[in-house]
Order: sequence, then C-alpha cells, then structure tokens
Amino acid sequence: PRSTLFPFTTLFRSPHPENSPIEPVSIGNIKIILKKLDTTKATSTEDYPTLVSVECAKDLCIPVHNIINCVLDSGEYPGLWKHAQVAPQPMCISPTEYKQYAPTSLLFHCGKLAEDVIISKMRHKLDSVIHSSQCAYKAGVSTADNPVCRQLY
Repeated sequence: PRSTLFPFTTLFRSPHPENSPIEPVSIGNIKIILKKLDTTKATSTEDYPTLVSVECAKDLCIPVHNIINCVLDSGEYPGLWKHAQVAPQPMCISPTEYKQYAPTSLLFHCGKLAEDVIISKMRHKLDSVIHSSQCAYKAGVSTADNPVCRQLY
C-alpha cells in the first residue's frame, strides 16, 4: 500500500524541500527527543527497549532524522508504525471483569517520534484554524473539558 515506506526509495531529503508540507526536523532535535524518551513506558514487544534509544541517541539520531524527514517530505506514514499491540491495563486494584481494564496501545519508537514531530510542527497551524470552543487537538486542553466548553459557548 501507499502508506508504507518500506522498502525506502531513499533515506534522504527530497530534492524539492519547498514542496514539503511540513518543515524538516533537525538532527539536534531528534537527538534531544531520543534522549528524553521515558524508559519506564512500555513499547511493542517487536520493538527494542527504550533504554537503547536513550543510551544510543548520538548514533541513532542521523538515521532516525533521515527516516522522519522522509515521512515529512512524502506525507506518507510507514504502515509498520501504524500497528500497535493492545494490552489490558487494570483500572482498579483487583479487576474481576473485562470492563475494569482499559486498552493501552504499545507503539514502535519511531512511530512515537514521528507523531511528536508532526504534532509539534503542526501545532501553530492547528491553533490558528481550530475554533476556540474546540477541545480536542489543543495543547493543555482535554476532550474531558468538552462539557465545560459547551457551557461557556
């Protein structure tokens, strides 16, 4: 399918960066993001441990930079990163029913990184087009705030 970048046609930026819908991300930014990953959070069992990304950020930042910028240039998100393992997370101390579990998606590191980069690059554009009464897709506002927002407007 068109949503996958594997096999990559290139790991480098397109020759026409002015046509890219989103500004490229720098190697330094990728390195900072890699170093700040939360090593206590779970990832897919098919992924490598988060600690590897943190400890090897200096070596991983260039290839990850190339892949993320390829995603930004092409506008295509790799299909592999769209897959997640869903794990049940207990919502109480001793759950006895399936309703007492919340689904938790375990994603791949690069997918999480790409999402963070895309969101940070699009945040200012989203803020200018999203109505002030909208509660989703805004920094610091939760969809749980929706009833409060509805009362204000």
